[in-house]
Amino acid sequence: MAQTNELLEKAKLEIMQAQTRRFKEFYGEYFNREDSADLVNFFMEKIYNLDSQGDIIQTAINTFGKIKNKLPVEIKKSIQDVIDLNDVTHQMDEGMAEVLIARGWKGEQIATSELTEVYKQYNHRDMRIKQLEVMIDTLEFSHQLAHSALGKVLLGPARLAARIFRVMVLFEFLEEGYLATRKVTVDDFNEFLHKVEEKEWEYLYVNLGK
Repeated sequence: MAQTNELLEKAKLEIMQAQTRRFKEFYGEYFNREDSADLVNFFMEKIYNLDSQGDIIQTAINTFGKIKNKLPVEIKKSIQDVIDLNDVTHQMDEGMAEVLIARGWKGEQIATSELTEVYKQYNHRDMRIKQLEVMIDTLEFSHQLAHSALGKVLLGPARLAARIFRVMVLFEFLEEGYLATRKVTVDDFNEFLHKVEEKEWEYLYVNLGK
């Protein structure tokens, strides 16, 4: 059983790394631009990997469920969206890892073409749609927060509340996204968002159907 669990964890890690490689293929220009590098690294890598950050993150998530109604509604929604996105992605990455193992995977790095085959075989189209919708909502909200006076107004009280209720790790994660988004102009952000919407919906429709 331990060996099986170890193989599953390795396969899940490979799925996550293969997803990152796909993102870098699809959005390479944004990873390579100084102004947008932090933005795409945050949304294409870190935002998907909360569960890999161990017990501190999990404790903060558990605590957040108890105190979320004490936070500003906008901050509450943004943190909840990040948690929801991470949760659904974690479930699907693990499911894809099981498919990868069933296909005879022996621990090697997989190409984007094989990742796509695993993605198609695992399917879960409704969950994929939810994942993409929440990802886009999270992107849009971070942009609105970063480029409005409301952002600065909210962050101060939210930081204080997060410290009091011991969910600073979640707040710092949210703040990292805020700061990364601040570096990108409105026009460049809209261009990036449009590209993500276009390419990710196309990827979903081509492989899982409309």
